[in-house]
Amino acid sequence: MNDLSRPLLSIFGLAAGFALYQGALRLPAPWESVAIGVLFAAFGVAIWLNGREDRVNQIVGGLFVVFGVVRFFL
Repeated sequence: MNDLSRPLLSIFGLAAGFALYQGALRLPAPWESVAIGVLFAAFGVAIWLNGREDRVNQIVGGLFVVFGVVRFFL
């Protein structure tokens, strides 16, 4: 990847994440936590797969998955 595309993709990814989170907050009460939990778990899996060779990314991805599962059930 060239030097400009990585920051642009990061900015678009962050904006998409905020948009999805705000959309999930508009759902009715029981589905709000379910949607947010699924989003965090999906982001965690994406982080895990993207950073397979980097231990820090694996830990962050794992934490996202754990938080997503906890949020799903609470």
